[in-house]
Amino acid sequence: MGQNYFSSTSELYLFFNLSSNLRLLRLDSNDFKGPFPFNMLENSRSLTVLDIHGNSFNSSTFMLDSLCNLSSLVVLDLSYNLLEGSLPLCLGKLTSLEILNLKMNKFGGKIPNELGDLKELTYLDLSSNSFNSSIPSSLGKLRKLEFLYLGGGNQLYGTVPSTLGQLSGLKELSISGNSLTGEISESHFMKLKLLKYLEFYGFVELIVNPQWIPPFQLRHIYINSVNMGNQFPPWLQTQQNVSLLILRNASISGPVPEWFGTTFSSVTDLDLSMNKMHGVLPSSMKNLRSLADVNLSENKLTGAITEWIGEELSQLQRLRLQSNSFYGVLPSSLKSMTSLPSSGRSSLGSKVISTSEMEIHASSPSSFLMLIKHYFSVIWGTGRAKVK
Repeated sequence: MGQNYFSSTSELYLFFNLSSNLRLLRLDSNDFKGPFPFNMLENSRSLTVLDIHGNSFNSSTFMLDSLCNLSSLVVLDLSYNLLEGSLPLCLGKLTSLEILNLKMNKFGGKIPNELGDLKELTYLDLSSNSFNSSIPSSLGKLRKLEFLYLGGGNQLYGTVPSTLGQLSGLKELSISGNSLTGEISESHFMKLKLLKYLEFYGFVELIVNPQWIPPFQLRHIYINSVNMGNQFPPWLQTQQNVSLLILRNASISGPVPEWFGTTFSSVTDLDLSMNKMHGVLPSSMKNLRSLADVNLSENKLTGAITEWIGEELSQLQRLRLQSNSFYGVLPSSLKSMTSLPSSGRSSLGSKVISTSEMEIHASSPSSFLMLIKHYFSVIWGTGRAKVK
């Protein structure tokens, strides 16, 4: 019954009355509204899959108690609904459960410690709810877990438990948009050798030994509003397969290291904005030939914007450099960047190249303005460009 246009829950009651030996129930991606009749499933002991994601069910969670007797349940997907209330502690009885997806609802209260009893769990998504608690250390017992998402609109607080470092099967970890505090250290990653996707967004500190060599090789790094220390983190030099690198508002100071362009040659999206980095861009960055989107704004970077940006970064579609101290002639090689949208190269106001608060020197104001008019656009932002 998934991916249809059913809307009346009265149809569900009729269906449940005719289904005494229900094993799989998929009602996803319909237009159902109102309470979901969880209580009519409490005797469906053979049910292995319950998928109602992508509707507008709004049951309160006291009705979820009816699911706690479904000992054969392997997949429970309630995501993208309007379900609310606290999760029942008895969910810990669903010991056959492998997938638990509660994303994009209105669940609140505490994340139950009992979730740590779901030893077969491989996928847990509690993101974009209203949970208001600390992260249970018991989640570290889920040794088969591969995907853990705790971000979104939750109000999680306290420290991140180091027991998460015991999740040896974990491939993706997202703890974002929360109010977490304290330190994240090497112990949080101790056994995460399979980790590929790391997302941290919150006011915590990522403090590791400068000689630390991580057990993983990440492909996706998204770190925002996390204190990573005063220098560019040396451990990042060990990460050779990264395609997305976001280190935004991470309190990083000092220069961009010379090894940067060699290590991250596969990066397509780069954001180092809102840090305290200074100095010139290393020449090794010309190796970043896969770059499509670059944001280096709000730092203290200096030097000229060199010709290799236009010559070597042929895939570049967006470049943001505002709120730095770059100077010099804007390189004519930018006109050959065919990957930039043509409208972006020719019309003022496009969000393609942003260079506010740069000092731009040209041989004459008229030649500089002609370059802008014909080849690319500039967003002035809050700063002023100086033509000398």
